[in-house]
Amino acid sequence: MLLLQTSRIIDLSLFSPILVTRKTGEQLRTKVENEINLCESNLIILDFNNVKIVDYSFADELIAKLLLRFISGEFGEKRVMLANTNAEIKENIEVALIQRQIAVLIIDKNGTIGFCGHLKEHLKEVLKIIFREKELSARQLAEIQNTTVNVSNNRLLELTKMRLISRREQLIEGGGKQYIYYL
Repeated sequence: MLLLQTSRIIDLSLFSPILVTRKTGEQLRTKVENEINLCESNLIILDFNNVKIVDYSFADELIAKLLLRFISGEFGEKRVMLANTNAEIKENIEVALIQRQIAVLIIDKNGTIGFCGHLKEHLKEVLKIIFREKELSARQLAEIQNTTVNVSNNRLLELTKMRLISRREQLIEGGGKQYIYYL
């Protein structure tokens, strides 16, 4: 999968298989932030493989606060995804993200991509379309959703600002440009 080949994977189990308490989350967030700052990849994957427990306090301190820094643009165009969370870990992360009204993409053990946290319904639908189509323009999304290009562009831009998707510029035949949005 190209997504994983062009990313930096951080194995959280190397810190500990039991990730609990706000203090532990803060300590690990500092280490992860340092790694992100040194990393050239625009996609950072936090891998929970072999992690047994994550409590709410840890999830809020590491995942939610880290996501807020990504969303604010502190790490430029970089974004983060989670991988290999079991149901209990995902539930605690989701509670922390819902309370802060943010979301993150998650890759399961089979390579299937989903999301965790808070997303408005219309953004969930757009994300599902991107999962299916792999990449698209605002015009293509407008055709799929039977809406205007302006509405599609706003939805795609909101997902981009949340660091759930990325975009690249594409020249249009005959002049002009458009953005292509992708995971």
